[in-house]
Amino acid sequence: MSTVLATLVSGCATIPTAGSVQLGPDISNASSNDFLYFSPYDPPVGGSIGDILQGFLSAGTGPQNDYAVARKYLANDLKTTWLPNNQVVVVDSLPDVSVDEANNRASVQVHPTAFVDEGGRLSVATAESTNKYEFGFVREAGQWRIGRAPNLTIVSRPVFDVVFKNFALYFFDSQHRYLVPDVRWFPSRASTATRLVNGLIAGPDSWLQSAVKNPLPKGTKLAIDAVTISAGIASVDLNSKVLATSSTVKGEIQAQLLATLRQIPGVRSVQISADRNIQDFPKYSPWDLPSLSLSPVVMTKTALSRLSGTSTTAIDGTRTLVQTLKPTDFAITSESNWAAALTAHGLYQASLVGFGAEPKMVDSRFNLLSPVFDRQGWLWSVGGATSPTFKFFDQAGSSETLLPLDFAGQRILSFAVSPEGCPFGCSC
Repeated sequence: MSTVLATLVSGCATIPTAGSVQLGPDISNASSNDFLYFSPYDPPVGGSIGDILQGFLSAGTGPQNDYAVARKYLANDLKTTWLPNNQVVVVDSLPDVSVDEANNRASVQVHPTAFVDEGGRLSVATAESTNKYEFGFVREAGQWRIGRAPNLTIVSRPVFDVVFKNFALYFFDSQHRYLVPDVRWFPSRASTATRLVNGLIAGPDSWLQSAVKNPLPKGTKLAIDAVTISAGIASVDLNSKVLATSSTVKGEIQAQLLATLRQIPGVRSVQISADRNIQDFPKYSPWDLPSLSLSPVVMTKTALSRLSGTSTTAIDGTRTLVQTLKPTDFAITSESNWAAALTAHGLYQASLVGFGAEPKMVDSRFNLLSPVFDRQGWLWSVGGATSPTFKFFDQAGSSETLLPLDFAGQRILSFAVSPEGCPFGCSC
């Protein structure tokens, strides 16, 4: 069917009010080489090996119903064994497809920019890397189908940014006070809740394992491999392993599941079952993030002050710290009850409560970087040498722990402390 086109030319164009309607040419489909679709199409009847491969790659961008459309391109033996979630290959350009019709084979060469594994962990590909994937084809009911394929899907970066979403798996810090996020990437679909819970069961990523605790006991599994959502309630049916835990741990499991699953739109609460028997796990409220003031803190010649508009208000207890030590840098806790002053002679710490206290030297090293207080009030300090050592001090300044880190001879220019719990899994 032809399409009526109205064209406005550049310049002082106006909508025509007279003249006959002209028929323009048919609008052709996009290039057949463009495999990036959000709504994949079924296999074409009588399609060639190249057509089937191209359609299969396109269908890899549609995770609906466990890649149901993509599975239509597969031979019957492969439909149930193909594992598209094993790996997602993210690319910035179209793949290079080579078809060998004489041997019923084809290959796809891509230049990946990133990978996502079955656990949702994203890793960046090495520069200018090239991957090649092989496919085999068979005839079924007179139609070409894929009889051999790698367990992966290939998507472009724009499609990935739309189809996939980052979710946090929440685990507890070493003191069981705060929930710490472990960011993963999953496609947004009905099974996302199930993948999130299975991710919690599998535990944190290797780099985070020493810093967090997983309240779910070893051997925990989903009794029914599906987390259902209805009327804002996410129903999670675990096996009986969770029943052997203490009341406190049960509360932590409830908090962990709720924090993780509430990222899914519409989820407001979690109902936990054990082997299909609904459980009443106690509520456990992790410590909230401290309420940080939106007013920035600045250092003047006389005190540390909060900046509001064009005016400043001195923070009680900081005048002595600033006027006596004349620091070049500072740190202050979120509650404004402790402050640190960095000078050419070292790092000082002082209480700001009541009438305050005399500043106390806690780190006498030279060339220290800007100090940082963590959320529990510990003061962190590090030297800028090529073999740096982190030190952190309690609020009395009398205790310190040395934490040597290997940075392969690189000079540290600055550092920051994560806002989620105690850094590096320390036991404060």
